Amino acid sequence: MKEIIRQYGGFFVEAIVLVSLCYFLFINITDNNGNKGVFAIIGSNIPTVNVDYGTYSDFASFKSEAAKTAPDIEYKRTDQMYTISNLLSDYIGTTTYSGNAAHIKVLSLNDENGNDCLEAYNETDGTITFSNPGIYVIRIKATDDINKKRIVDIEIPVERI
Repeated sequence: MKEIIRQYGGFFVEAIVLVSLCYFLFINITDNNGNKGVFAIIGSNIPTVNVDYGTYSDFASFKSEAAKTAPDIEYKRTDQMYTISNLLSDYIGTTTYSGNAAHIKVLSLNDENGNDCLEAYNETDGTITFSNPGIYVIRIKATDDINKKRIVDIEIPVERI
């Protein structure tokens, strides 16, 4: 028992000395400026530089590019489509920040029940041929020349001809 106390007693004495040394070294030391602790003293002596990133030459170009809006997509007709071949560009219009037309891509085409009808869209000539009348939801993505994108869902009424 005496041997165990001697071994652990020595360990406890070493631990108390180490904790006291760390306390005095890291917390209790104060410099002439009133900074307490080694980390605060070292931190107060490190020079800091305040950089004004607004003066960089690329900041102005970044700001002007970021201010450009994504393309607008709109259903530009007041009438409906019919159950024949409809040219999509006659009904859907896009406008970029510069006033040009954006590239469009049809992502999905669903009928009023949510069924996929994307096969009605012919991507090569840009036409949609509906088989049944109803309300269809078309999801379109427009991309402009600086690669800004906008995705919208447009409800399209379709009547039998």
